[in-house]
Amino acid sequence: MSFLKSIKLNILDLKKILILAYFFPPSNFVGGKRIELWVKYFHKNGYYPIIVTRQWNNNQTSLVEKITNNTLIIERHDTHEIHRLPYRRSFRDKMTKYKFLKLLQKTLTFLELVLSNFSISVLQYSNFYHHSLELLKKNDIKFLIASGRPFHLFHMGFNLKNHYPNIHWIPDYRDEWTSHEKYPKNNFLQKTLHSLECRSEKKWTSNATKYICVSSYLCNNIGGLVKKPSIIIPNGFHTEKSIPSSIYPNLLDEYITMSYFGTIYPYQPIGKLINTLKKLINIHSTKYHFNIQFFGIDTIPQEEKKIKGYCKDYKENFHFFNRLPQAKLKTHYETSNFLLLTNYDDINEWLVAKVFDYAISGKPILYYPSDNGIMSSFIEKTNTGYIFKNENEFLMFFDEFLKNSSCKKYKKVINKEELNKFSVKSLTKNLVDHLDSID
Repeated sequence: MSFLKSIKLNILDLKKILILAYFFPPSNFVGGKRIELWVKYFHKNGYYPIIVTRQWNNNQTSLVEKITNNTLIIERHDTHEIHRLPYRRSFRDKMTKYKFLKLLQKTLTFLELVLSNFSISVLQYSNFYHHSLELLKKNDIKFLIASGRPFHLFHMGFNLKNHYPNIHWIPDYRDEWTSHEKYPKNNFLQKTLHSLECRSEKKWTSNATKYICVSSYLCNNIGGLVKKPSIIIPNGFHTEKSIPSSIYPNLLDEYITMSYFGTIYPYQPIGKLINTLKKLINIHSTKYHFNIQFFGIDTIPQEEKKIKGYCKDYKENFHFFNRLPQAKLKTHYETSNFLLLTNYDDINEWLVAKVFDYAISGKPILYYPSDNGIMSSFIEKTNTGYIFKNENEFLMFFDEFLKNSSCKKYKKVINKEELNKFSVKSLTKNLVDHLDSID
C-alpha cells in the first residue's frame, strides 16, 4: 500500500465529531481560541472534527460589522473540516452606528433573547442548525459539541439530538449561563428573561450525555441546573516553541513596561490596580519611567471610558491600544518587563484564558489584587509570577526590586511539570479519554 493510501485509510479510521463554534478564527475573540486549539490535537487522538462556524473578517473584533466575503466556504483538510456559513446581518446590527437608535436596538435585542427561547429561526445564526442537520444526515458522526457562548447553540444541540438519537450531545460551557452570579436580575424584564433562560437551560441540556466546563467551581454552579456528569477541561495553552526555563523582568534601564492584555470586565477591581500603579509612579518618578499598556480594552466601551478616566492625569504613563492579532501581540509580550493581572470579584475558582498566555511568555506576572483562589494557586505552583494581597505588598516589592533588580532572587525557575498539565495537547487527550469512555 502506498504512503498516500495509508494516510487516507487513517483519515477514514478517525471518529467524526461535529462542533458548533460561533467564535472561531480569523475573528479575534478569546472564545474562538478554545476550539481552535482542540482542533490541533483531536486527529492525533483518533478524532476528525467538523467545525460549523460563521464567516468572519480577518482579525474581526466587532460582532456586527459587514462581512467582506459572506458566502458558504467549506475547508476540507486531512485532519479536520471547517464550514464557514454566511452571516445574516440584521436590521439591528446595521443600526449600531446610530447612537440615537440605541433604545430601539436594546428593545430588538431583548425581543430576540425572549423569542429565541421558543424558536431557533429568530437567531441570526439559525443556519448553523439547518447546516448541521445535513451534516448529520450525510456523515457517520458520533459526537456533537456546542460551545457556549452563545448559549442558544444548546437549543440546536437539543433539537439535533432529538432528530438523531444515536449521537452523544455535549454542551461546552466556557462560562456560566443563568447560574452566573453576575446575571442581571435588577428589574421585572431582567427577572422574566432569567426565568425563561433557566427553563431553557434545563430543557436544552436534558438530553445531553455529559457537559464540559472549565473548572470545578463552574461545574458545581452549573450542576444545580444541568443534571448530567461533568467533564472539566480548562482553557489551557498551546505553543510552537519550548516553554522558557525561567522568568526574569529583564530590567536594563530606567524604563519599566507593564502590560495588560485582553478584555476588562465590570467585575474586575481595575480601579484598585490603577490607583496603586499611580502611587508607584509618584514614589519612583524621579528615577524611573513607568510605561503601562492596555491592549484590547475597547471590547466593552463603558469599561474603556471608565479606565481612561482613572488615568486622565497620567497620560505619559498609561497607553491604550485596540485589540491586536495574536501575531502582533508577541512583540509587546517580549518588550514588557511585567504582565498585569487582576482577580474577578467573588469568582476565585476560575482560570481565565490569558493566564496561560502569560505563563508561557517568559515574563513575570504581577497578580494584584489576589483572589486567594485558583489563579493564585496556579501562579504559585507554576512559579510564573508574584502575588500581592494588598497595596502595601505591591509597593514594597517594587521598593526592594528597584534597589536590587540584578539580584538572583528575582529570577524564577518555571515548574514545567506543573505548567504542562495545562497544555492543550494534554487537555485534549483528557477530553478524548472521556469521549472514548462514552462510546
